[in-house]
Amino acid sequence: MVGKRNSGVLICFNYLANNCKDEIKNKDNDDDDDGLLEILMEKIKSKLSGRKFNSENKSSIIGFSLNFQYETTIGLTRIQSPLNGQFDAPMDIKIDEKRALILVSDCGNRRVSVFDSYTKEFKFNIQLNSHPCTIQLDGEDGLIIACDNGHVFMYDLELGKFRWKTRDEFHREDSYLGSVYVNRGRGHVYIGDFNDGGVRVLDIETGIDIKGDSELMTIYWTRFAVGAYGMESLMDERMVISYFLKNSVLIVLDSYGALPLKLKSSFNGPRGICVDKTNQNIFVCDEGNDKIHIFDRSGNFIRSFGEYGTSVFCGFSGLFSCAINYQSGELLVADTNNYRIQIFR
Repeated sequence: MVGKRNSGVLICFNYLANNCKDEIKNKDNDDDDDGLLEILMEKIKSKLSGRKFNSENKSSIIGFSLNFQYETTIGLTRIQSPLNGQFDAPMDIKIDEKRALILVSDCGNRRVSVFDSYTKEFKFNIQLNSHPCTIQLDGEDGLIIACDNGHVFMYDLELGKFRWKTRDEFHREDSYLGSVYVNRGRGHVYIGDFNDGGVRVLDIETGIDIKGDSELMTIYWTRFAVGAYGMESLMDERMVISYFLKNSVLIVLDSYGALPLKLKSSFNGPRGICVDKTNQNIFVCDEGNDKIHIFDRSGNFIRSFGEYGTSVFCGFSGLFSCAINYQSGELLVADTNNYRIQIFR
């Protein structure tokens, strides 16, 4: 009898033999072997994830369908665990499309846990001495990690080591870091403190504070970032900002004189925000109501999903964040108090 692992290998080889003849046949001797290998590996991953691979457009992305069809769970429901692949208060999620990774800030275990975005298998941990709250990719190879003690770290995912750590803590003892926003064009990282501690601006290369109020005054939306827990940008340079303590979510234009748009919903502790870049739909994690609320780019309500409980199909307890895997069209949800990541398609 062929084992499950060997059966999977045979499926991949058969798939390559039957579907990749043209790439192998047309390859010239002068071509780069790595280029061919990249195409073949993408086809294998596409087969395993159940999506169709387009060799002419490898950058094609799949948005979330809004169907909320349950796919799988990472972690054990209602069980805190320090074991690899399990969690103690997973608070934030990001998808590294370049390396096909799922990144989870495992706050209670003082680490960021990393998984394969195709297979959902555990890969490695980024261990910290602090409790990581929110994380953000810098658009290249860096992962920014904001911790509960006010320190911020930059970890290089390509080199597998830390680049920098902020020299001092956030400017108040009762600070609680929430939102992390990156502006690659300016070379800045914006760190929000949702206990009304203001906004901290860091140099993206060094982590050094950019002093003075002149930087903040040139960017209109930062006036609204005080007390923010979540911040995400829309394609038209507007910002979506959630306020955990104020139970509100705003869409703010990046220009002076424009009034912010308040999303209409009965929020009870809105936390993480995710914007679907295929259609600009806005996802808001409402911790107190154990629901995900979805709005269109104009702020019009579309639907809500979820209820309090442990059911894998719709149960949540303490929603902190969500993220879309554009390789598969999956929505990943940090179900924090159930100690798990829920995945829907």
